Amino acid sequence: MFPGIKRDLPLCPTIRQLVQALMELKAKMWLYNTKGHVRTGKVVIKWGIFQGDSLSLLLLCLTLTSLTTMLNKQGAGYEVKEKNKVSHLCYMDDFKLFSRDKTKLQKEMTTVKTFTNDI
Repeated sequence: MFPGIKRDLPLCPTIRQLVQALMELKAKMWLYNTKGHVRTGKVVIKWGIFQGDSLSLLLLCLTLTSLTTMLNKQGAGYEVKEKNKVSHLCYMDDFKLFSRDKTKLQKEMTTVKTFTNDI
């Protein structure tokens, strides 16, 4: 399909098509320096998107939703008062996993590592 995102990840087909189309876009950039500026030709984006791109947050949320689904399906997390389960928290560039014991935490870490390697 396209590099880095495997077919077995729980992504909606529409989202897959959107990400594929976005990755096939060719961008033109303005480069500025003390002597003026230059416009580049079309730049092919082979992996990911440019930092600061307005789509960054959307793609991050779509990706984390898929990771959350994977962790929930495997029953990951730490139960609080036998009612609520917390498997992970994410804030900016910080991602924390929660588990009742080391073995389950290791399983969660393996899931996250496999997922991040796939994207």
